[in-house]
Amino acid sequence: MQIRPFHKGDLEGFKYDGMERDVLPEDILSRTLINFYKAGPCFTGVIDGKVVGFAGLFPLGDNVGYAWAYINKEAYPEIKNVIISMRKVIRRDNYRRTQAMCINTPRARRFLEAIGFKKEGVMRQMLPDTDMVMYSILRGEL
Repeated sequence: MQIRPFHKGDLEGFKYDGMERDVLPEDILSRTLINFYKAGPCFTGVIDGKVVGFAGLFPLGDNVGYAWAYINKEAYPEIKNVIISMRKVIRRDNYRRTQAMCINTPRARRFLEAIGFKKEGVMRQMLPDTDMVMYSILRGEL
């Protein structure tokens, strides 16, 4: 998988089919990704010329960052590359605390735990009929 800086054109023709596709609104990616892109580093994952996901990290304030990712199923065999890249970005940006949320599924939780995040708690009904799990990692834990 090639991981490169995000460009707005990467969204053209991209259809999200990752872990949260059944509970997230259809237009969630286009609505949120542009705001994420404006807020901090944003990256695009490409396999064989096809965009398969996006990830990034942006500041929340007071030396706290928020990590996020939208990854399609075809990128799952390459997930180790995404994990390694996310660790590099977290180390590079060196926030006191970096946090992330995921849908409450085993695959999503394993992804964040593989990066090094620690579970903090479950946010019940964060989305309609869906719980979210909050994770964090502190500076020096990676």
